[in-house]
This record gives sequence, structure tokens and C-alpha cells, in this order.
Amino acid sequence: MMPEKQGALPGGAQMRVSRTLMTLALCYALGVVGRALEWGGQDFCIVLAAILTLAAWLGGRRRLAACFAAVLLGGVAAFCALLPDMQGFTPPAGQVLVRGVVQQASQADGTVSLTLDHIVLEKENRALEGKAAVTSYTQPAFTLECGQTITLRAKIEPLRGPTNPGGVDYTLPNKAEGIFFTMRGEAFSLVQPADPYSPAVWAENLRGYVTGQIEQVFKASAPLMKGILIGNTDALTAADQAALRAAGISHLTAASGLHAGIVAAALWAVLALLHARRRTRAIWTVAVMGLYCTLVGFTPSIVRAALMLCVVLLSDLTGRRVDAPTQLAAVFWGILIFSPLDIFTLSFQLSFAAAAGLIALARPLEQALLFLPRWAASALAVPVAAQLGTLPVVLAQFRELPVFSLVCNIIAVPYATVLLLAGLVALLPALVFPALAAYTGDVVAYLAGWLLDGARWVAGIPGSMVHLPPLSPFWIAGLALLLILCGRYDFFGRIHRKSWLCIGLSAVLALGAVIGWLPLRGELRLTVLDVGQGDAMVLQTPGGKAYLIDAGPAGEGYDLGESRVVPALYAMGITRLEGAAATHLHSDHAGGMAAVVRAMRPQTFYTSEAPDESWQALNAALSACGAETEVLGAGDTLIWDGVAVRVLSPQKGQKGQRSLVLEIAFQGKTMLICGDLEQNEEEELLGRMPPAEVLKVAHHGSGNVTGEDFLHRVSPKVALISVGASNTYGHPAPETLMRLYEAGAQVLRTDEKGALTVSIRAGRVHIDYYLKEKAAPKERPWIITHS
Repeated sequence: MMPEKQGALPGGAQMRVSRTLMTLALCYALGVVGRALEWGGQDFCIVLAAILTLAAWLGGRRRLAACFAAVLLGGVAAFCALLPDMQGFTPPAGQVLVRGVVQQASQADGTVSLTLDHIVLEKENRALEGKAAVTSYTQPAFTLECGQTITLRAKIEPLRGPTNPGGVDYTLPNKAEGIFFTMRGEAFSLVQPADPYSPAVWAENLRGYVTGQIEQVFKASAPLMKGILIGNTDALTAADQAALRAAGISHLTAASGLHAGIVAAALWAVLALLHARRRTRAIWTVAVMGLYCTLVGFTPSIVRAALMLCVVLLSDLTGRRVDAPTQLAAVFWGILIFSPLDIFTLSFQLSFAAAAGLIALARPLEQALLFLPRWAASALAVPVAAQLGTLPVVLAQFRELPVFSLVCNIIAVPYATVLLLAGLVALLPALVFPALAAYTGDVVAYLAGWLLDGARWVAGIPGSMVHLPPLSPFWIAGLALLLILCGRYDFFGRIHRKSWLCIGLSAVLALGAVIGWLPLRGELRLTVLDVGQGDAMVLQTPGGKAYLIDAGPAGEGYDLGESRVVPALYAMGITRLEGAAATHLHSDHAGGMAAVVRAMRPQTFYTSEAPDESWQALNAALSACGAETEVLGAGDTLIWDGVAVRVLSPQKGQKGQRSLVLEIAFQGKTMLICGDLEQNEEEELLGRMPPAEVLKVAHHGSGNVTGEDFLHRVSPKVALISVGASNTYGHPAPETLMRLYEAGAQVLRTDEKGALTVSIRAGRVHIDYYLKEKAAPKERPWIITHS
């Protein structure tokens, strides 16, 4: 029997310590999540945990009391992290003069983005707690740099969560970085230049210098190498980032524990070759890891890897062995104590999920693969374990599954390791003597191009990415539990009595997924998406088919068809459109149509006028998917999966950009889609306009449309307005809103309620909307019914 290492705990005692620490860490995390998500109310979680802690302690249940105390501590930590939310600040209605210190700044496609700290409202001389994410479409007269004190005129708004199905909620991840406001800024002025000796400025200058050297050394492959070396993906095109995601290897361009581990292992090996003592190697490794963290930014994944490395080195130097679960639990708790809201960041979740997957699943998988040579079994078990560990997070956050991810990672991870090491060998001399890297940089750049070409090839395979509707948190938790049980009971190696628990849970999860993903039948559903100052509507028929009417705006540096409409369609369980219609070819209605056509491949494209050569991207997308273009006019009737859609305007052969007006009738109820119907067209249509229960108001509710005669004729019970929050056009106009209210219509707006959904089933109209918390206290936001 091998003797215990000096200073190490016996195996059983170490297991108990590990379990206790993991249990307390999870309880602490539960308290953080409960308070941040306001389970039961703002402070209900904290009060309940305090009561249960006291009750368990008085009852003599010390272990249970410790668990409740950990929950209480987590809730208090989250409360402290969210204090800027409780400063009682109400953003002013208009623009105000703001002073602050630039923390990060970037400029791309004519858009200036920066993070502002130490914010002061100049007029009130009031300091605000928390940072602000500032966006501006006007270029300042000076170069924005970290550490500068500036003033600007800005419209301040609180953080806003997703307003559409499929939207990602960045509210808590932003608050984890200290960002509690957004600003739309202009009129920048420099008050004080940056202090070059400030640590933050020094770190930012270091990143800028290294980034510049990467661009010089690796030239055309610099965007990819910046991601592999320092986790900076700003220069990667959206198409290349999508290709990396489709191949399941986008994590290679995000600074993570893999990168930190490779750098540390390479440095340790070099120092060992130089016959350095273990203590010297440990000191140098910790120092270099600190510098690497400064260079790539202190993201949770890098901090987790660096802290675990420090624990390993410390235990090695002191002779006290600490097992991997204990290390992970200690680091998990340590990070959340200092930054509790990090638990909501994607890098934290993926990093700890991957590490937990390696600890729990790598050995059982390796044992199951012993029919292979040991090196092959290990090479396969490690990426499979990491992929399985991160699977619940990937499904919950992205709702997409790269089909070839496992195969790609088995090939790409070793290849990226070589690229990282070769890139460091080429880059380090260039930081001191740039001329030395002329040839080695070209070789590495050429090899980096192969990785990106491979990802593009995989992304081009049909079905390489499977998109899923939103999954229930209980389903995600069940999947995580299944993976834990598989590792605990060696399900991969052999089937035994406890394996039936894993098999039964798998069957329950499969059944839940099938039931949750079945399409709705027997009702007609129209969803007005929130696409800012634009229009986009999804029509789902009783037979399970889907049609799109308009696709939101697009312009230089943004495309809401790609960023909002396509994710919403996937979230609604739609992977293919039967047809897509543009009420008219204006950028706020059809700008995003090309992105939607590429993703959803409709069979037919309907419009009031065929797109000319100025719509090059749309024409190319329609041609690529083989969609037919059908020009519609008054009198045309379409049958969309049994639903009658009648075209009321414009008259056929009419010149000019005139909008389609569509009447959708189902089970005796009518919905009227008006596009950008103008006032003179309203007057022409009065004789043919049918009464309608639901009216999609024209032109975002501008003042010169939706007149009294028109409303008297239509008599809508519900009026839906698609409009951008805080838009500069004054939409919807107060006079239009007054006319709608006087006509007896209930007005619902996307800037207030998010996506609006109209359902017709059993001869009744049901209205639902996405932002239910925006409802007045006396309303029933979940359903409004009209006979």
C-alpha cells in the first residue's frame, strides 16, 4: 500500500472536505441567483434563508444551518453587488450633460462604443453609482482612449432585457461588469487626458501594443490569431464567427482555461529544460499567468484557470495534495465572493461547466474506451468530457447544437494548441525586434488560414447546425443531473442496477423535449416583433406553417433581420418559412429580409414591386434559395395553409413605392396589416376597407395616418404599433394615439410591451405580449380576450 503524501489528508477525510466545500459553494450560488432573479420578491430569498438558518441552528441541525447560512451569504453578496440599482435614480426624459472617465473605447462601421465610469450629471452635480455603456453615431473630434475624462450630451436609459422570443438577456452579465445604464451620446469634449501611469491605462496600452504587433506579424490572418492569442475577436467578420460556431470551435478564439493551461505548461516545460528549481518554476509561472490575465482581461474563465493553477502549484510546493473537485469548489466560491454576479456571465458558466465535465466524466469515458490504445482513449475522452460538461450551458444560452462539434474539436484543439505555441514563438521576438518575425509570422498565418477554411467548409455542410426552441430550466437542470449520474455510476463503462436511473431520466428528458417542440395546431397566430423603428411580423397558421411579413431595418453596421428576426424565428420553433412578404421596399421594412431569406429559405417572396438592382443582397439571397418573386396588387387573394389573405392595396400597375395592405381572415375574425399606408391611400380605400378586430397601425403611428374616417370604418378593438424606444421621430404621435383611444381601441406598443402576439382560436381573439412586467398592476397581462 502506498504511503500517504506528507501533509495530505486521508482519502475518506479529503472526500468529506470536498463534498462539504462543493455543497456550501452550490448553496452560496443558489443565494446569489435567488436574490439577483428576485425569487419571491426582492429580498424574500435573504429573509427566508435567515429564518431557516436560525431555525436549523436552534434545532441542532448544524450542517443544515451551514447550508442555509451559505444561501444567506450569497443573497447578501448579490444585494451588495446590485446596490447601484437602488440609488433611486430616475433617468431624465431628454438629453443631459454627463461627465465621466472612459474605461474602454472602440470604433467600427461609424459607430463609437465605450464604457463610462465615475459618471457625474453636470447640471445637478450628482454622481451616479455604476458604469454606462455608451453608443454614438457621431465621431468625436479627438481619439477616445482609456483613462480620459470627457463630457458628452447623452440620453440615459436603464438596462433593458430582451423584447423578443429568442433574445439574449445581457442585463445581469452587464451588471456583473458594473454596467447599470445605457447612453446614446453626442457632442464629446475632452476634459482631461489619461494618466499614462495609471494601471488601467498601462494595461490598455499593453493590449493595444500587442494587438498592433499581431496585426503586423500575421497580416491577413491577424483577426483569427488575435482571437487565439489574446481572445480578441473584434476583427473577425460575422460570417467567420458564424462558421466557427457552426463547427463548434468558437471557444478557441475566446481566452479560456485552455489557453491559460497551454501557456503555463509551455513555460513550465521551458524552465524545466533550463534545469530551474521547482520553486523558481512555480514563481515564474504565476508571474507570467498574472501578465497573461492582464493582457487578455480578467474574464472569469481566465481567472478560474489561473487560480486553479495557483492552488496546484501551492499544494505541490507545500506537499499538501488537494484533489480536483476541492480545487474547483474553492475557486468557484472564491470568484463569487468577490464578484457574485459573474455566475450569470457566459465565460464563467462555460469555464466551470467544462472543468466539472472533465473532473466527472473524463475518467469514466476513458475507461469505456480502453478497447483503443491508451493515448487514443485519453485523446478522445478529454474533449468528449468537456463537450458534455458544457452541453447544458450551450443549449440554454445558444439554443443551437453544432452537429460536428465533437469531431471538429478532436482535430482543432491540438491544431489550435500548435498555432498558439507557434504564434507565441513568432510574436515574442517581434515585441522586441519586429524584423525577426517576418518569416515565422507568414508560416503561422498560413497555418491559421487552414483552420478558418476548415470551419467555413464545415459550416457549409447542410444541417451542420441544429437550432432548437427555448428549453425549460427544469429540462436543462435534468440534463445536468443526468450527466452527473452518468459519471457517478460509470454509465459509460457498463450497465448495472443504478444505470437504470440514468436510462429512465434520459427517457423523461426525451419525452419532454418532443412534447415541448411540437408545433401549435388549430390556431392562427400573428407575432409583431420588436425591431425598433421598423416592422417585422410572423404569421403561424393552424397547420404549423410560417410566413413572414417584413423583416426589420438594416443599415451600415447593423441588421435586425439577422440579430432579432432570425433568432426569434428559431425560438418560435421555425426553421423554414413557406413564404416571406415585404409590404414595400423601404429599409425599415425590408432591410433585414436578405438575412432572413438566407437563414429560412422561403419558397415565395411577395412584394408590391419587384426589387431592383439596388437590392443586390436580397436578390442574391432569393436566387440562392430558389425563391420565386410574386408581385401583388389589389384584388389578389392568397391561401396560406388554409388561411385567406386578401390584398387591398396598391392597385396593380400603380407606380411608386406603395405599401401592401393585407386583410387576414380566420374563423370570422379579421386582422388588418397596413404597412406604411399613407393618408391619401386611406381615403381611396375607405369604400373597400373591412371592419377588423385587430389593426396593425401604419407607419409606426405617425401623425398623418390612421384618420378618424378610417378608424370609424375599421372599428378596431386592438391596435398594434411597431415603434422604436426613444425614437427621434416622435412616434407614435399623440394625436394618433388620441384617435385610437377615442375609437375604443386598446393600444399595444412594441417599445413598451416588446413582441406582441395575436392568436385566433375557437372564434376568439387573444392578445399576449413579451414584457409582462411593463403592465399596469391592475391589468392581466397574460391574456386579453375579445369576443
